[in-house]
Amino acid sequence: MQAPDLAVKEMYRCVNELGFPGVQIGSHINEWDLNAPELFAVYAAAELLNCCLFVHPWDMQTNGRMSKYWLPWLVGMPGETTIAICSMIMGGIFEVFLN
Repeated sequence: MQAPDLAVKEMYRCVNELGFPGVQIGSHINEWDLNAPELFAVYAAAELLNCCLFVHPWDMQTNGRMSKYWLPWLVGMPGETTIAICSMIMGGIFEVFLN
C-alpha cells in the first residue's frame, strides 16, 4: 500500500488470477490515513474490480497503560479500526468511490 501502483497491480492479480473476492489492507499506511489522496488509485481499482477491502487494525499502542490486561487487542484494535473507518467516512472516500 505504501506503493499504490504496485498495490493496484497486486489487487488485479489477486482478483483476476487467483480468484480472490477481496484483499486485506491495514488501518493506516505509515503516516497516511485511509483517506489519503495517494490511495485513491487503490480504491478506484477495487471499485472497478468489485473487490472487497477488509481493513485490519495494526500498529496500536502497546506500552504504558495499554500493556496490561490484553488492552492492545481489547481496546487498541477496535480503536484503530474506528479511526481508519472514520477517516474513510469523514474523508469522503465512500462518496467518491461508491456512487
